[in-house]
Amino acid sequence: VKLKDTAEKVVNAYGEALVELGSEREDMGVLDADLSADCGLRLFENAFSQRFIESGIAEQDMVSTAGGLALQGLLPVVNSFGVFLASRANEQIYNNATEKTKIIYVCHYAGLIPAGPGKSHQSVRDISLFGALPNCITLEPANAVETKEALIWCVNEATQSC
Repeated sequence: VKLKDTAEKVVNAYGEALVELGSEREDMGVLDADLSADCGLRLFENAFSQRFIESGIAEQDMVSTAGGLALQGLLPVVNSFGVFLASRANEQIYNNATEKTKIIYVCHYAGLIPAGPGKSHQSVRDISLFGALPNCITLEPANAVETKEALIWCVNEATQSC
């Protein structure tokens, strides 16, 4: 078994997959909570600026915007850190889920992450909060390959929110 000598950057694979899918799907838009660099969204932002919505640090508003876009037949891909998206915007995500719209919620840096960001960025409730939502599939990819495949599946195959 040959071990890698460099760290894998899951966000790079995610950003590349967004651009590939964005090239194929003109109905797809990406929403960001002021974390574009941290979440690997810059490639999409630069390639499709007209389909990139910077929402600032306002996850509830971002999720509500995504709900409106989905009701108009668009496919929103919503991005923030897991700790902020799963908990802060949970009521809005629930409302969207009850409307049976398809929205992709990407909770970056879910679970326990290295100590640098501090306890406010530790997401220990994200999976349980999403698990309690109706009409929502929860996936937790483990690496760059799974991240890309999960995104492709959510965009092209899933019939409900991921």
